[in-house]
Amino acid sequence: MQDHLLSDDSLEESGDERVAENAVQKRRKSSGKMPVKRRSVLPSEIQLKARGMPVEEVANMVKNDTFVLRAEIFGSRKGAPFWDTMRRVVDKESEDRLDFVCCSRCCTVYYMFGGSELRERLLLCSEWDTVDRKTGAAVQKFIFSKLREIGLCEEDVKLCTFVTDQGGNMKVAFRNSGFERINCAGHLLNTCSQNCLKSNPKSQHPMPAEALPVLALANQVKSLVTHCKQGGISRQLKTTLKQHCETRWNTHVEMFASVLAVYDQLEDILAERKESHLLPSRQKMQEFHDLFEPARDATFLLSASKRPTIHLVVPAYLELKRHFKDQVPSDFPEIRAFQEHVENVFNKKLEIDELHRVAVFLDPSVKHLQFLTATERVAVLKRAMEEVQKIPQPKRQELR
Repeated sequence: MQDHLLSDDSLEESGDERVAENAVQKRRKSSGKMPVKRRSVLPSEIQLKARGMPVEEVANMVKNDTFVLRAEIFGSRKGAPFWDTMRRVVDKESEDRLDFVCCSRCCTVYYMFGGSELRERLLLCSEWDTVDRKTGAAVQKFIFSKLREIGLCEEDVKLCTFVTDQGGNMKVAFRNSGFERINCAGHLLNTCSQNCLKSNPKSQHPMPAEALPVLALANQVKSLVTHCKQGGISRQLKTTLKQHCETRWNTHVEMFASVLAVYDQLEDILAERKESHLLPSRQKMQEFHDLFEPARDATFLLSASKRPTIHLVVPAYLELKRHFKDQVPSDFPEIRAFQEHVENVFNKKLEIDELHRVAVFLDPSVKHLQFLTATERVAVLKRAMEEVQKIPQPKRQELR
């Protein structure tokens, strides 16, 4: 079944919610505030697709977990059972199939089926108790307690590798736990790109003073896109301008690409409006875009869920490092300083785990591991043999 998302307006409201909403609207009118249209689902940051699984299957997984519904959504501070939220979606659109649920913490398992097909299944989804601090010990306790609720003890997942973000609490949660953890490649690439544009001196990789004008360039392009959307200029362009969004990966690259695609049009339109000063230098924008475009392409390559990508991590990382090392220095001193800064950030943060190297060894096209040092090749072969030894061997039948 093909996955699809339900729109906010497609969910059915209960009578209690309508009463609560009417009360909120009356209070706003009496206080002189304009009524605001209520959203009918939980915020987008805690939305999750459930891959069309049967209702009973998901119900067994999520048990009786509860969402603390927010006052601005339902006009009440009372909590509502997860099952109520799920049932409303199921009854409205898909009868007996769950297409869309809301949650804030989830665990998905990926496994090979039939030796060649990569499959994914949602194991659990649960709300994190906001009272608890998200320390490493608390995260570890939370993960394994939820796995036990669905019948998976620690021994059952000993051979599994956990893929998480690069948060310090996630690293601590699996450190000295007996479980292997690796970084999510897409998340790591996005973190690298974000760190390149941080000017706070207290950040891990602050921008050098010589490169700070590049941050002003990015903000200028962002302001230009906002101006075009609010001033009606976007309607005159042949393609849509894309705005940068902090919570969406690689949108700074998409924003620069969209402006460059209609640069000539913007030049004429802004000249007629006597606003040419709002348009940044085309060459500077192009060099910024070309610097980060390979990182965006690598993110798309490594973010697939229907095909294996673990063997592509090492080649993608090495290709990115080569790209930053071999780039042509810019004629602009601020761009040139920024190029060096970006290369430094990616070289320091792109961590290649041993499991990634072993995965490359299993890829016939690069099985000789020429890109690794002799010591690394020996370590990879040793690890590969250790993993082979873990595979259960079928019992031999005695010949009679």
